Amino acid sequence: MVRNRRLKKTNSRSTLPMSDILDRLFFYFMKLKYLAVFVVLVLISAPAYYLLCLNHVSINHVGIAYDSKSGLVSTQNPGWHQTTPFVRVTTISTLPFIVKIPSQARLVNQRLVRFNPEGSVDFIKEQGFAWLDDQTFESIMLGYAYSGKKFPFIEIIETAESK
Repeated sequence: MVRNRRLKKTNSRSTLPMSDILDRLFFYFMKLKYLAVFVVLVLISAPAYYLLCLNHVSINHVGIAYDSKSGLVSTQNPGWHQTTPFVRVTTISTLPFIVKIPSQARLVNQRLVRFNPEGSVDFIKEQGFAWLDDQTFESIMLGYAYSGKKFPFIEIIETAESK
């Protein structure tokens, strides 16, 4: 008899049917449902908010914001800015750079220019906001630097004649 008890104890494991295991898992996941919904919302909404509504303007740059709903053009100083998803923002460096006409003569064909942030609205009026897609900024400034006119958005710091 003792022998049978030992066998009974070792062989008598309590096993649950598969439906009870599934029911327990279901109720466990129902408890975690609210946490899972919160995590999914955070994982989706935080990057979407960052991509659609925030922009950053670095030091030595000026941000130009174009609101496609109202048509307003505004400038942004360095830092973080919150905008609506309908606002396109581009940043332009305010550091001086050299524009060159390709030639063998090095002194006659280059100028040191700088973008003037005070004239950024005039730049958008003159050039339009779609200049981002077609040309580089340096080639646009090359045209304005050698046009012979004075524009409020470009400062010609040094030319070959000023040396």
